Amino acid sequence: MRNVNGNWDYEKADVANMAAVITADFTNATANMVAITGLSIPLMNYSTYEFEIIITGTVTADANGATFQIDFSGAAGAVLEAILIGALTNAAVIAERIAAIATPTTAILTTASQSGGILIKGIIITGANIGNLTIACNHPTAGTTTIRIGSSLKTVKLE
Repeated sequence: MRNVNGNWDYEKADVANMAAVITADFTNATANMVAITGLSIPLMNYSTYEFEIIITGTVTADANGATFQIDFSGAAGAVLEAILIGALTNAAVIAERIAAIATPTTAILTTASQSGGILIKGIIITGANIGNLTIACNHPTAGTTTIRIGSSLKTVKLE
């Protein structure tokens, strides 16, 4: 990051951390929220991070869709603000505010056998605890949600 004089300020600069689903598609065939394997990044305490989550997925031949939530294992005192934009049905898109850790989103990908993408961008301010930022998903009733290889989580420490 450059300061106003054009000099590098390494103390404030941070390299992006990235995690991805890389070895196999992730599946969840339960109504329970399960952390998506591969999408986890450790965060420092008393820090502000910008994050970006890109998910491509498929649901089975039902209209139950999938829900997602952002989790942080050091949640005490942490603040989250994010927006999700993604495929609601084959013909509609949803934009939804996420204002709390461990709070499920509205069901998305609600057309039977639908494939689609989800983008979540936001800020998390950590409290006194370190922890892991993760994304979890479920399939609210009978069926399976599959998260594809290449889905990713990226964080950049802002301060």
